[in-house]
Amino acid sequence: MMMPFQIEHGGVSILAFGWTIGCILYSIVISSIAEIASSIPLSGGTYQWTGMLSTKNSSAFLSYMVGYLSLVANVTIDACFSMFLF
Repeated sequence: MMMPFQIEHGGVSILAFGWTIGCILYSIVISSIAEIASSIPLSGGTYQWTGMLSTKNSSAFLSYMVGYLSLVANVTIDACFSMFLF
């Protein structure tokens, strides 16, 4: 959906640089998540990491917010995929 817009307004070189820079920056995020996952191996994932790494006063609220935002992100991604598949 975005490819014609990107090619029309930036060209193939901008498209290639955008993908390259995006992949490099995303790999930095993935590396930090992998570091946390290797040091705190829990089945709960991000919301349990948030509870363990935050203060006692805010751990319950922050864990809830991380879990809720993960749910919203997953529902949104599923809706976007289904919209573009059909």
